[in-house]
Amino acid sequence: VLFRSANKRSTKMRRFLLSLSFLAIAGQEARAEEELPIYFAARSSVATPFGGHGQIPCGGISFGMPLDSSGKLLAGMRAIYILNPPPNPLSKETPDVPWGWGPVVDIEYHPKGTTSKGFFFKGTAGYIYGIPENTEENNLVLPIIEGGVGIRIVKNLSDTTKVFFSPDMGMVPGLWAPYAGLTIGILQDGTPL
Repeated sequence: VLFRSANKRSTKMRRFLLSLSFLAIAGQEARAEEELPIYFAARSSVATPFGGHGQIPCGGISFGMPLDSSGKLLAGMRAIYILNPPPNPLSKETPDVPWGWGPVVDIEYHPKGTTSKGFFFKGTAGYIYGIPENTEENNLVLPIIEGGVGIRIVKNLSDTTKVFFSPDMGMVPGLWAPYAGLTIGILQDGTPL
């Protein structure tokens, strides 16, 4: 009787362990299907507003992913930092703010998709905000809308890792400010660019 009881427990334990192993394998396969290709990048740009004084340097870091399997459409989030933000064109008075930062969304369209080099079109929307040196003034909130074109050059480092170099230029319509920028980044896990 003791042997039968131990044998039943052993059989139940084997079934339990077998079930766990199937769940683990299924979980790994599900994770592999859910993994999305992703990119990480650093960006620097300079804008010069018409009627302004001096240039507006901007820097940021971003991450994103392709929205389709061909790699023609990309979307990403970027945190930007701007020195000497310009006045808000939607406000009558803008306080003097030494710096500002905020989030933007980048959408890129690459007509050639998976090629190692090619032109792209870019649209950006978001905002920055800053705190004035004079604490009696209101904070600055500046909407950001940009449109531009550029070229992306991609170099394979391995089967799953690529680096890219993307100079671009465009316009910030609300400020009437042309800009020039440079993005350098890494594409990971088989991103189709």
